Amino acid sequence: MYEEEVQKPAVAHEQGTTHSPDVQLITRAHQLLAWAESISDVYTPWPDGLPSPINWVSAAEEWYAQKANLVFQEAASFLLLHEWAHSTSLHLQQGPGLSDQDYIELEKDADNTAYDVLVGDREDDEKLHLAWAILSALLSSFYLLKTTSHVKQYRHPELHHRVQHMLFRLDIADERPRAYFHGLCVEVLRRTFTAALWSDPVDGYETAEELLQATLDQIDTMLDRTAATPLRRSPS
Repeated sequence: MYEEEVQKPAVAHEQGTTHSPDVQLITRAHQLLAWAESISDVYTPWPDGLPSPINWVSAAEEWYAQKANLVFQEAASFLLLHEWAHSTSLHLQQGPGLSDQDYIELEKDADNTAYDVLVGDREDDEKLHLAWAILSALLSSFYLLKTTSHVKQYRHPELHHRVQHMLFRLDIADERPRAYFHGLCVEVLRRTFTAALWSDPVDGYETAEELLQATLDQIDTMLDRTAATPLRRSPS
């Protein structure tokens, strides 16, 4: 949805052309997202007719399904490495007496260790697919939230700060993919929270990075102001 509705049209505009999203592709992607969101409440099997690594209705949908499947596998690797880091770093044996901030630092350390193992010192062109995976693992958490108060995780860094930190670690230098990933984060965050939070137009910023920073700042302001505002689900 992000590539077809946001990123590709933006690139085409930059090049002086146009990109017309495939209506069937987008419709089925929205249906898939609606189902994915629904299993945060109750599990149901993957619907047979929706896109998957073994089911598609066009070459474009097959390409996205295979790409998403690779992203999922590497996202799962990042999450498993996070837990592995807790175990191998003896975080689980720290014992009582730690403050909440101590626990937050242990979570940050586990994120950093997972990043170091999965990405290491790869160059930009070698880590872009891993950037997709890490950010997807973190951004998907927002679709599980019921209220804004859940952005503040018990003894964990706030979810949007984890995203911000991983973008900092990735430090993608190439302008276009950097804008791509910052824009992806903006898209998910702004779909997650109520529309009333976003008082500024998205075209009021020169770069996706500036827009993301404004988005993160607004989330911080919201968290300071209220503890349990209901979240708006993405439109299906």
